[in-house]
Amino acid sequence: DGKTFYEQEAIVTPVVYYDQGCARISGQVWRPRNAGNAKLPAIVIKNGSVQASEQLYWWAAQRLVRAGYLVLTGDPRGQGRSDFSTPTGEQGGNFNGRVFFEGLVNDLDFLMSSPSQPYPHQARCAGTYPTQTALFNPMHAFVDKDRIGIAGHSYGAAGVTWVQSFDAADSI
Repeated sequence: DGKTFYEQEAIVTPVVYYDQGCARISGQVWRPRNAGNAKLPAIVIKNGSVQASEQLYWWAAQRLVRAGYLVLTGDPRGQGRSDFSTPTGEQGGNFNGRVFFEGLVNDLDFLMSSPSQPYPHQARCAGTYPTQTALFNPMHAFVDKDRIGIAGHSYGAAGVTWVQSFDAADSI
């Protein structure tokens, strides 16, 4: 029962933050309601392309929350409730596959942000739109920074592969 999940099992907080081009990204941060003050493993879920909005992946977020994870879901630039383009006109979605790769890096940066380490694109993009945007992850206190995962579908999975291989190559 979805109502039971949202009322008894999870706390879901809507967020809006900027990508590297100052487009607004719409998402949700999810955590188990019964987590207390525990640090939780965290996962970012990246959508697929062809207008697959974040709601199509909420079933996965729900399963992960039930398994004790903190989850960040969101629409890449050009899809769902996120901006279609940047203020300078750079498009998102299938027109610009980089939004699935670079957007995942932005998502990870947002997930890891806190009051002492604000989200890096916020200061540069602040005031681009009148929309209130998040300075940092509102659930930062629950993120176990040593247990971070990424998952994706379709073009989102390509982004996951790129980001994971970049990290591996960077650490060699």
